[in-house]
Amino acid sequence: MAAQQRSLSVTLTSASDSVIVLSDNFPDFSSLSIQVDGGFFLQAQKEFSIDTASRAIHLSAELRQLLFPMNAAPGVRHTLAVNYIALPISLKTSYSRHELETPHLNDSLRTLLDSSKQGLEHIST
Repeated sequence: MAAQQRSLSVTLTSASDSVIVLSDNFPDFSSLSIQVDGGFFLQAQKEFSIDTASRAIHLSAELRQLLFPMNAAPGVRHTLAVNYIALPISLKTSYSRHELETPHLNDSLRTLLDSSKQGLEHIST
């Protein structure tokens, strides 16, 4: 499988537009570039941050204030061109090296492991 170039266009309509979520499971964030209105490029850590676990790009408050100042004309819009490379793979969310084979367990162990027969305990702080 080869990495694939992705491009998307995002329209911002207000200062409250602050998060862009990428649809690919494995985006290469080192290849990420974001251009505003066909002009300047945003700088990571300064104008946006990346949440790799949720594949989200968070635009900084300072950038949003720059794009949508208090005296901005009503209806002003900005377009972000987002480009990155994605790895087209699909993996499970968790893996395990070992698994118990329940048919080979005695009845007392099988009962212990069967969580459906155990009541849930409430944990309070």
